[in-house]
Amino acid sequence: MGEKNRIGTIIYVETEDKYSYPYQTWYQPLQKISKKVVTFDPRWNFFHYGKDKMNEMFLNLVKIEKPDHIFLFIGSDEFYISTLIKIRNISPKTLLFAFFSDDDIYYSSHTRYIHLFIDYATAFQRKYFYLYKKDGFPTPFSADVTNTDLFKPINLVKKYDVTFIGYPLLEKAKRYDYIKYLKDNGIKINLMGRGWTKYPDLKEIYNGAPNSEDMVKIINQSKINLCLSRSNQGKTSTKTKMYEAVACNTFVLTEYCDGYLDKFKEGRDIISFKTKEELLEKVNYYLKNEKERKKIAKNAYKIVTQKCNIYKMLKEMFNEINTKNPNREHKNIIKISKKIKCITKKDLDLGNNRLKEILKNYDYVYFKKGKSQNLEFREYLQLFSLEKSKKEISCGNYNVFSKSLGDYLYFISHLAIKTLDKKIFDSLIDINQIMVKKNYFLKNYDIFKKVFEGKEINFINEDNTVFVSLPIVRIWKCPVKKYEIIKKVYKPKFLYHLFSLKSQNKLFRSIYPYLLLLNIFKGQKFIVDAIKENITDNDKKKKLESFKRAS
Repeated sequence: MGEKNRIGTIIYVETEDKYSYPYQTWYQPLQKISKKVVTFDPRWNFFHYGKDKMNEMFLNLVKIEKPDHIFLFIGSDEFYISTLIKIRNISPKTLLFAFFSDDDIYYSSHTRYIHLFIDYATAFQRKYFYLYKKDGFPTPFSADVTNTDLFKPINLVKKYDVTFIGYPLLEKAKRYDYIKYLKDNGIKINLMGRGWTKYPDLKEIYNGAPNSEDMVKIINQSKINLCLSRSNQGKTSTKTKMYEAVACNTFVLTEYCDGYLDKFKEGRDIISFKTKEELLEKVNYYLKNEKERKKIAKNAYKIVTQKCNIYKMLKEMFNEINTKNPNREHKNIIKISKKIKCITKKDLDLGNNRLKEILKNYDYVYFKKGKSQNLEFREYLQLFSLEKSKKEISCGNYNVFSKSLGDYLYFISHLAIKTLDKKIFDSLIDINQIMVKKNYFLKNYDIFKKVFEGKEINFINEDNTVFVSLPIVRIWKCPVKKYEIIKKVYKPKFLYHLFSLKSQNKLFRSIYPYLLLLNIFKGQKFIVDAIKENITDNDKKKKLESFKRAS
C-alpha cells in the first residue's frame, strides 16, 4: 500500500504475543496499512500496575497520540466503561473498534454491553449478526478472515500425518476425547498448543506451543490439519484455525459447523465429521488418498484467499467508514427512559400493598442488602439488559471487597450457571447483583422478603434471567471458602495484585502479603490453595499471566 493511501495512527489494544490470534490475524496487517501502530497491552499493564493505573496510562497514551482509530480486544474486567467514554472528550475524532468472537457464547452476556460504548464492531460469526440488529446496533464488519501474508503455502515435506494446534478447553468441547480416541486407534498425531501438560496420557504426542512462524511451518508440514469446532459450552462455532490452515493450501478435517457452509461446500471445499468414529474413518481415508486431499485443499484455498483475506476486509471496511462517516462522528449511546427503584429491607417491611403504591410509576427494581456499593453504569447496563432481552431478571457480576485487600475476588455469574451444580450456584448469588421487572417483584414479594431474611436465592435460571458479564456491584461478604469452586467461576484478584507487586519488586516492601496472611488466619484458606497451585502449576501460571476472558 502506498504511503498516501495508508490510514493514520492506530492504537492496537492487545498483546504482542506471537502465539495469540489477535497478533497473528490483526497486528501485522494493521501495521502494513497504517502510518503508525502503537501497542498497548491492557492485561500486562493491569498485572504490573493495577486496574486504576492501567486505565490512566491508556488515556494518557490516547491524549498524546490522538489516534485515528483504536482497536480493542476487550475482556470483562480490564477497562472501566468511563474510560471508553472519556476517549470521546480527549480525542474527539478517534473512532473505537471492538473485535468480538464467540458471539454464540458471549453476545447476550458481554458483547452487547461493550457495543454500547464503542463506534464499530468487527465480529467473526455471521450467524449471530442478527442479534446486533435486534439490539439496535449497526451490522458488524465481518471478520471471518485470516492473515494471508502470514498463513500461506510453503513448499515443505509432509512430515506429520495429523496435526492439532489449540487449547484443550473444558470437557464439553470434547477435544481431549477426540485426540485420545485417534491416538488409541493408532493415528500418529502431532498435538500442539498450551494447556495439554495436564494430560500425562498424551505426553508422547505433545510437542509444545508454537509461535506464529513455527505454526505456519507445522500446518504446511501436515497431511491433515484437524479443526475442532466446539466451545467450552459444547456448542459448535466457526474457528479461526480452519481459515488459517486452509490459507496454507493444506487439507483440513473439521468438526461439523453450519457456519462454514456460508462459504464452503461440504465434500468439495471442506470435509466435516460429527462423531469420533466418523473422524477416525475420514482420517484413515484421506491419509490414503493424497490426490483427493490436494484437490479439496486447493478448492478451499481459492475461497479463503479471495473472500477471507484480511487486507481485502480492512480496505472495504475503511472505505465504507470514510464514505458514510467522513466527519468521524461517534455512534450515539442508546438512551432508555425507564424508572428504577432501589429496594431495601425497610421498603420490604412496608408490605406488598404499600409497595404497589410506591412503585406505581416505576418499571424496574434492584436491591440493597447489607454492605454493598454500585459500580459505574450498574443501573444503565441492567436496564438495557432487561429491555432488550425481555426477561424478568438481570444478574450481573460482583467484586468481593474487604477494607484491607480491596477487590480480591471477581464473580462471573454467566459462567457459574453453566459450570456449577444449581445448589452451589444459588449459594453464590447475592441479592445486590439482581434487578427485576417491577411486576415480577410484586408477584414474588414473599420470596424476596425471605431472601432478605436469609434464605438463598433459588429462582435464577437461564430461561428467566439475562446475565451482564461486567462488574456492576461490590459486596463485602465472601460467600465461598472452597478453592475448587473459586477457581472455576471467580477471578482471583488477590493473585493479580501479588503478581503486580512482584513484577515491580515491591512484594516484600508491601503490607499486602501480610494482610493476605491475616485473612488466611481468619479462615479464608482458599488464598493458600490459590497461591500454591499457581506457583507449582506452570500451565496455570501462564494462564494467570495471560489473563484470558472467562469462557
